[in-house]
Amino acid sequence: MSLKSKAKVICQKCGHEHVTDIYKSINAELDPDLKAAVTDGSAFLWECPDCGTSNLITYECLYHDPKDKYMVWMLPFGEPEGPEKDAIMNQTRAMGDYRLRIVSNAGDLMEKVIIFDAGLDDRCIELVKYVAGNELQNVSNLHFYRMQDDVMVFSGVKAAADGGNSSGSMEGFGFGLNVYEDCRGILQRNPDLSREDGFARVDADWVASILK
Repeated sequence: MSLKSKAKVICQKCGHEHVTDIYKSINAELDPDLKAAVTDGSAFLWECPDCGTSNLITYECLYHDPKDKYMVWMLPFGEPEGPEKDAIMNQTRAMGDYRLRIVSNAGDLMEKVIIFDAGLDDRCIELVKYVAGNELQNVSNLHFYRMQDDVMVFSGVKAAADGGNSSGSMEGFGFGLNVYEDCRGILQRNPDLSREDGFARVDADWVASILK
């Protein structure tokens, strides 16, 4: 079952303090409405009752999907040490067929859930991002957000044409599944890259480490 608690928050606009719900753990199978709140981002927003401003709230959360057998541990304040880390590791040590991931922010948690729900491998998606980054001009912060027929659709920030004197724009970019299959072939030909032991960060730094 999901574990909910209360947290004090301060509105970024009016500065008033309030109390809102946060989720230390989320069970996607038992709480489908909460799963939807994760994928649309509303689980990490609260609206100030005084001025109506929508605020981002940052907190640690363990997301668990028993049906699809994966966990994503969101740790925005760094990885825990001591009893808390030991308890989580002991709990998941026997889950050999689980995918276990660590992310640092809500956006990355949302992306992992969307990737796994689409039946895709997040390691392949990170390799696709690397390939896409080499092909696209002046695009950063690529995130997978849906499948459209046989096309993987990513969002990304395209740099402003004036060379940085104004903010870039968020745009969508599509790549065929053939790129994904090519990246999956890389993993299949290199079994050491597929070996996993406990919670892992699979992101741009992970790609950089395997392409050294």
